[in-house]
Amino acid sequence: WPWELLIDEVRLIMRTEPNYHLLISLLLGWALAALALISLPRMHVLERLYVLAIVGLALCYYIGDIDPYMALPRHIMLAFPLYTALAERQGGGRRFWLVALPGAALNLLLLGLYVYRGWIP
Repeated sequence: WPWELLIDEVRLIMRTEPNYHLLISLLLGWALAALALISLPRMHVLERLYVLAIVGLALCYYIGDIDPYMALPRHIMLAFPLYTALAERQGGGRRFWLVALPGAALNLLLLGLYVYRGWIP
């Protein structure tokens, strides 16, 4: 269940030396989950169902005892309509690109960290 992983992650943050990757995984993952909830009204029904399924599965996916939320940001970014819906909410033109491009860049950054094992402890 999602709360079990959250409790495990917070316990690890409190018990161990400052491991910033634990805090980054927690904050980035939950921030993206919150953005997904904010974006839902701007999505089509099937996109909503897809995003809810991805976020729900990502919050329940147990990676291990080292960093339970290590893959959470990467898995939530699989909900591709997330940053496009946020960008559409900003309107057209320059505002759209100011939201869409950082979202795409974050997605590519997380992909690169995964491919080059920069996010794996």
